[in-house]
Amino acid sequence: MAGKGRIVGSNMGSISYENGDGPSTAQVQRVRYVCADQHQTEVPFSAEVTDVPAVWDCGSCRQDAVADGLDAEVSAQALSAAGHAARHGKPVPKTPWQHVLERRSIPELEVILAERLALLRGKKHRASA
Repeated sequence: MAGKGRIVGSNMGSISYENGDGPSTAQVQRVRYVCADQHQTEVPFSAEVTDVPAVWDCGSCRQDAVADGLDAEVSAQALSAAGHAARHGKPVPKTPWQHVLERRSIPELEVILAERLALLRGKKHRASA
């Protein structure tokens, strides 16, 4: 019966078998991107990456942001190329409003809104009575 119901072996986590060095971390380079509204987005890349993108999406407003430190001519070319890629080949994400407008017209949406508001107002009046 000795040992029944007991785990026999090492001390279950009280002893570390690692050598203390731990894993080595990769070298990182941080690139700052600035959009037209002067929002700044900092993106970490591996230090081994040699061709960092010149354009990145702004973290605040989702406009195209240009890498900080590029001269005006290069940044204008990068923005132009990014706009061209967004229109030709690279899919541009649609907003929920654009998806709704694909399925319904504005007059149809106004009718649906009026119906839903009437329904909500009816529930409100029944709850207070």
